[in-house]
Amino acid sequence: MTAGDIATLRFLLDAARRVTIPGAPGPWHRALATAAALFPGPGTAADFPDGTWLVRLGALTDGTLVPYMVARALGLPDDLGLSQLDALRTGLRGKRLLILLEDGGQVAEACADLAAELKCCPGIRLAASVMPSPEGLCAPCNTEEGTGAV
Repeated sequence: MTAGDIATLRFLLDAARRVTIPGAPGPWHRALATAAALFPGPGTAADFPDGTWLVRLGALTDGTLVPYMVARALGLPDDLGLSQLDALRTGLRGKRLLILLEDGGQVAEACADLAAELKCCPGIRLAASVMPSPEGLCAPCNTEEGTGAV
């Protein structure tokens, strides 16, 4: 990881709500996302006052559980009156945080769906590692929604 990698990810996170980080999953992705969240400059840690969160998806095979995994990683409570996705949206409204979806290639479509569903939460930034298509999380999105890839 170089200062250029960090600056590139920081630039993309400032410009886009969803960013794909290519390469094998692991500590490099976590370190890069954390460093980008703390990167000094116009976009600093103040951009993510609610934190940077890692969601490990490597063992997940059922894409319908992606919202559940994100909610658990963020420590959001279960709301029996809402679907998991609605509870996640409710819990994230008004928050400003970075979520790193790690090793989600096997549930890439569900990750992309989640990213689209969270557009009602403008303070949420998603960085995803290891998506099977070159477009990754950005596949179903267009440029007006603000997407990018490192």
